[in-house]
Amino acid sequence: MKKILLSLSLAVVSLFAVSQVDVRASIKGNVTDSSGPVSGAEVVVVYTPTGSTDRALTNADGAFVVNNLAPGGPYTVTVKKAGYADASANDVFTKFSETSSVNVFMAAEFEEVVVSAQALESTIRFGNGSVFGEDVIDGLPSTDRGIQDIASLDPRVAVGQSEDFFSLSVMGSNPRTNDITIDGVSVNDAFGLNDSGQPTLRNSFSIETVKQLSVDVVPFDASRGGFTTGSVNAVTKSGTNELEGDFYVYNRDEGMVGTDAFGNDPDVFNEDTVGFSAGGPIIKDKLFFYFNHESFEQTYPSFYGPVGSGATNEAYFVTQALVDRVIASAKSLYGLDIGNYNSEQNNQSENTFLKLNYLINDNHEAEMSYIDTTSNLVKVRGNPPFGFALDSQWYDDKQAVEVLTTKLFSDWSDKLSTQFTYSTRTQTDNQDPVRGDDMPSVSIVINNGDGSCVGSSNCTNPFRTIWGSARSGQYETLRFGQDQFRYNNEIIIDSTQFSFKGFYAAAADHDVTFGFESSSEDIYNSFRVCGGGCYGFSGIDAFEAGTPIYYLLEGGVGGVINGDAAEWRLDKSSMYLQDEWRVNDKLNLLFGYRVDWTETNTAPNANADYLAATGYRTDVAIDDTVTAGRFGFDYDATDAFFDYFLGGRTYDWLPVEAVTMRGGYGKFVGRLPNVWISNSFSNDGGINKAEFEAFTFSGQPIDGVMFDPNSNDQSRATRLSASAGGDVNSLDSDFGLPSSWRFALAFDIDLANGWFYGVEFNHDDVDRAFAYIDPALEGNVAGTLPDGRTYYNNSEGDLHTTWTDKGQTRSWSHKLTKSFLDDKLKMYVSYSNTDARDVFAAGSSTQGSNYGKYATCNNQFYPNLCTKPSLWGRDERMVGTLDYTADIFGAENPTRFYLFWKRESGRRFSYTYDDNIIGDGYRDERDLWYVPTGPGDPLVSFSDDTGDAFYAYVDKYLSSYKGQVAPANGFQAPWITRMDLKITQELALPEGRWVGDTKAELFLDIYNFGNLLDEDNGQIYDAGYLGVTKSMDVDIVDGAYVYSNFDDGHLRYRNGARFISVWKMMLGFKLSF
Repeated sequence: MKKILLSLSLAVVSLFAVSQVDVRASIKGNVTDSSGPVSGAEVVVVYTPTGSTDRALTNADGAFVVNNLAPGGPYTVTVKKAGYADASANDVFTKFSETSSVNVFMAAEFEEVVVSAQALESTIRFGNGSVFGEDVIDGLPSTDRGIQDIASLDPRVAVGQSEDFFSLSVMGSNPRTNDITIDGVSVNDAFGLNDSGQPTLRNSFSIETVKQLSVDVVPFDASRGGFTTGSVNAVTKSGTNELEGDFYVYNRDEGMVGTDAFGNDPDVFNEDTVGFSAGGPIIKDKLFFYFNHESFEQTYPSFYGPVGSGATNEAYFVTQALVDRVIASAKSLYGLDIGNYNSEQNNQSENTFLKLNYLINDNHEAEMSYIDTTSNLVKVRGNPPFGFALDSQWYDDKQAVEVLTTKLFSDWSDKLSTQFTYSTRTQTDNQDPVRGDDMPSVSIVINNGDGSCVGSSNCTNPFRTIWGSARSGQYETLRFGQDQFRYNNEIIIDSTQFSFKGFYAAAADHDVTFGFESSSEDIYNSFRVCGGGCYGFSGIDAFEAGTPIYYLLEGGVGGVINGDAAEWRLDKSSMYLQDEWRVNDKLNLLFGYRVDWTETNTAPNANADYLAATGYRTDVAIDDTVTAGRFGFDYDATDAFFDYFLGGRTYDWLPVEAVTMRGGYGKFVGRLPNVWISNSFSNDGGINKAEFEAFTFSGQPIDGVMFDPNSNDQSRATRLSASAGGDVNSLDSDFGLPSSWRFALAFDIDLANGWFYGVEFNHDDVDRAFAYIDPALEGNVAGTLPDGRTYYNNSEGDLHTTWTDKGQTRSWSHKLTKSFLDDKLKMYVSYSNTDARDVFAAGSSTQGSNYGKYATCNNQFYPNLCTKPSLWGRDERMVGTLDYTADIFGAENPTRFYLFWKRESGRRFSYTYDDNIIGDGYRDERDLWYVPTGPGDPLVSFSDDTGDAFYAYVDKYLSSYKGQVAPANGFQAPWITRMDLKITQELALPEGRWVGDTKAELFLDIYNFGNLLDEDNGQIYDAGYLGVTKSMDVDIVDGAYVYSNFDDGHLRYRNGARFISVWKMMLGFKLSF
């Protein structure tokens, strides 16, 4: 808080600020009379809610432009000139990322002209995207009350939900590459851990504060940067001359959730949201405020239990008796309280938002905003089918962000306007054991109800203990102690951002935009794997004897706790210049050029041994420059459509009234998820961080390693010497910002009777994207597999971060809208078809996971460097809404029904073995199946009785791939259909001294309404987060594959803590004044 207060004092003095996105709107237009353009006319634009006034003069062509306008409205545009009657356009509304075009006709003096803006207003847009206003935000069902529900109205935006998080993908992109802003200032996850792309686990600001939300897929404005896929931008509410506010509450408990696919009712839980907002004048017509505070509390039970417990997720082998035994043994033998599995999970979130607007005079406006958000989420990594964890292994992920922004908007003349923005931000993330336990991480592999593990290689494979997970009941890991990734895990990022943007009417038909942006992020990352020691045991007997078959310890060289924390700084700067040319009253062109610079203040440590072995340096700092040209156009193609396309003919069956064509082409530069870069600073192979690893494959105990219950000891001073070494993550010498070449074309078609149809096409080609290679595989080919694929000797675990130009996206989207019954019924239907291909899904925080968890392609010595369908997003999405307002209880008590419907293709996945036949030393679950031609294929035999089921499965689902390797990400889970409903009932309150304009509203949100009607509807099945099935074991004997343990249960039912596959309700109440 002290840093924020200091920043406030500096910001008030400087009034400089940063704005990655210009959230202010513009109004442009032309003033004419019966003889042509009217020059020298005064244009007065008044923002009715605050009385803010802007002025401009028309040029020789009668054109005018007014910048720096708040999005929304209503505005009144009045045109005055001696000898003419005043002409006014009322009820003009502006949208963020769009320019409103208002053309005014002036009549002779004493003939006052007042027209509705609806008859005059159009928009000028360059690029593709969607904008949603307050009416949609207030009405749409949203049981999680987040921006993801609003953004998903755009069919190109797919929201993925799992047990405890959501992801937001635009056209199949990695969510970490999106740009999320509030009032133009970045609220991205600066480090890059969260799939949501936000710095906190829930939304970092309340949806109650949002006035407009835009999804910009390809905005060709050269001032826009920081993303190669999509940008989600929220514009917040501001205070006006009217004092207004809301008090609201929402609740959900176990009685408002359906049973899961297995007939299990939810255990006791509760969710409560309480919020208050207020806005109004501090000094009328001069100084305004808006404030919101919202708190969320959630209590969840565990969703898993031992065999026979009746829990949603039951263990395979872990019984209550085994749990009791391990608890007793840990206490009596080692003095450890390792907890239990049935504890409650308590999660909270608090959002505070404050905004001040000061109208200094007609030419200058200052704005200050403050965001303070904290949240926590108790996470359980080991629950069936991924192990069985006691709550000593649960961890509490506590995240927070604090942002202070100041802005100055100035109109220096009718030609020149500027914006200055300065922002400071602190983001923190602490991941600690939920109970505060201080013990090593323990994992016991078992495959029998007596707690033993016998008769299987899973019992003697040391990596199946700590890193393995159960498949089809072959084995199970009973876990307790610290999560292996959460020993003194802490992230602190202090950021400053500055931007300047100018608008200059250079000539009658040319508006020039220019600007500069810079940001600096100071990063502290304390992370290591198994920092308190990780022990893997084969059976409970071995744990009780203290004899592991696997042990790993990482930390600072010499055993210094936190001595391996990484500290570095990332600096970014941008400069751009752009000309918007009004060629004529139908065609607008946009030409822009942008330069982005990125550099780090230091380089990772040098590792001479790694350089000698691989040829790659580790002491590489980022120093990158990217130049990007942009072109966009907006064309009123109505006359061209009728005169040229239709040849002057008209058809009753083609009721077209107006056609607008827009689009563009250009290069877009993205942002760096800093966590991926930070790996190179953390993992230097024994210079700053060391690693001690010991294991056996015989099932016999490790010599010299006995279980030590003290995580802060572990003989770390001896074990973590410089000679111990460790993994290395090197960085390519020309590594830099990701970038893509992007093309867009769109048609907006106004049809008769209020129908609207829009179609948009996007094509992206990757210029640079993240990529990883394993240097140890180069020149290390061991031979070929029976199907001809190359396999390698085991990797060293080191990775080199580089870039690739592979990857491409094509997307078509369609939209149809119509209002009926005097706007009481509104319909929206949309559809998208997207083909997105990338090299790395990159859904993790470490290079090792990004490289080693996903399906391989086995291309040369880079087993992953090939394109495959993206795991993010959906190939096809259909979205529809019906919004109906009825007067069931009278016009003063309207009832609103808002129905949301979506149908989308399932998540992609790959058919993979549960073994590492490629031999690259990474996960055993990512190598692709060879699909035999049939039972007689000489390359395949079965060692057990699962062959018949396998061949039947192949005939049904993979017959077109017989004799081939099943393609990576080449398959889709079942389609998903979901319908949500929100009912809002206004309640008229008796008028009186204190409640003259007060109203009350009741809300009922029903998520997955179709599942409420029929329990088979709305369910989600997929192959999991990584998109790999690991559904069969394989050995190679005498040059042929020997398969075993095939199962077809790889598509798992998705439910868990977020109840994503069942219906759930939420009740709400709001009192507004």
